[in-house]
Amino acid sequence: MKKLLLNETIKQEKVFELIGILTIYIAIYFAVVISVATSFFETFELQNLNDFFNFNQGALYLTIHDLIALPIYFLMIYLMHKKSLFKVSQFVKATNKTMALCLLLGISMGTWVMSFLQIPLIKNSYPQFDELFDFLITGNVVFIILFIALHSVYKEIFFRGMVFNQLRSVLSLPLAIFVNGLIYGYLFFYWDIMLTIYGMLGAIIFNLVYIWYESIWATITIEFSLFTSYFIFREMNYEFSWISISLNVISSIVLLGTMYILWKQRKTVLSKNQVKGETVLHL
Repeated sequence: MKKLLLNETIKQEKVFELIGILTIYIAIYFAVVISVATSFFETFELQNLNDFFNFNQGALYLTIHDLIALPIYFLMIYLMHKKSLFKVSQFVKATNKTMALCLLLGISMGTWVMSFLQIPLIKNSYPQFDELFDFLITGNVVFIILFIALHSVYKEIFFRGMVFNQLRSVLSLPLAIFVNGLIYGYLFFYWDIMLTIYGMLGAIIFNLVYIWYESIWATITIEFSLFTSYFIFREMNYEFSWISISLNVISSIVLLGTMYILWKQRKTVLSKNQVKGETVLHL
C-alpha cells in the first residue's frame, strides 16, 4: 500500500513538474512573439523598407522571431537541464533512404493538403487556410526558401525537441501526441477549430516519424518539403480541376504507402542506432 502511494505521489510530482516546465516554455515563446511583433512594424517603417516588408511580411517576421528565439531556447535548456538542445532534440544522422522517404512524405502531404483545400466547398467554407498561407509563404522565392529551411528547424526543435520530448517523458505516447497537437493548435492557431485539426493531424505524422527514427533530421526534412510544396502550388495558382482531384487521390496513396514503409523499416534503423550508441535522450 505504501509503495502504491509512493508511486502515485511520484507520478503527481512528475505531472506538476511537466506543467511547470511547459508553462515556462510557452511563457518564453509568447515573450519572444510579443517582443518581436511590437518592434517589427516600427523597425521597417523607420527604415523605409515598406516594399520589401509588404511583399515578405509573414516570412520576414517569422525569420526574425526564429533567429531570436533559437539562441534563447538553447540557453534555457542548458540552464534548466544541463543538456545541449542539439542532443535533446536528437540531431542524429538518418540514412539516405530514410531522408528520401521523408522528402517524399512531405511532398505527398503538401500535395494532398493543397489539392483538398481547392475543393470549392472547403475553399469557400474555410478561408482561414488561404489567409494562413498568404501570411506564411508569400514573398521573394529565394527568401521564402531560406525562411522555410530556418522555420523548419525552429518548429521541430521547439515542438519535437522541447515540447514533445518533455511530454513523452511523463505521459503515455498517445496522450503525449494529443497534447502536443493541442499546444501546437493553441500557439499557432489560437485553437481555431479547423486549423487546429489540420495542425493535430500533422503533429500525429511528425511525432510518429520522430518516435520511429529518433532523429529530428527526419522531421525537419518532412517540414521543409511540406512547406516548399505549399509554396510551389501557391505560385502555380493551383485551382480545383480534374488535375487537383487526380493529385488528391495519388498523394493519398503515396502518403499512406510512405508511412507504411517508414513504419516497416523503423526497427532496423533503431537497432543500428542502438549499436552505435545513439539512444534517445529525454529531458
